[in-house]
Amino acid sequence: MTDEPNTETDLWVHVRRDYQAGQPAALVAERYRISVRSLRRRATGSYSSPSSVTVKGRLASLA
Repeated sequence: MTDEPNTETDLWVHVRRDYQAGQPAALVAERYRISVRSLRRRATGSYSSPSSVTVKGRLASLA
């Protein structure tokens, strides 16, 4: 089964779907290799847009 997210936006669509379905934050965070803090910040809307400098910096550091 290929239900893997391909982009950052896809990732958060999957995270949000699982979290809103009632799965524990720790389980969802582990599955998608993100922090619980990031998950909760995204869930409450307390985050920067995906085009923020932070995200661009993280992506650049992976190259």
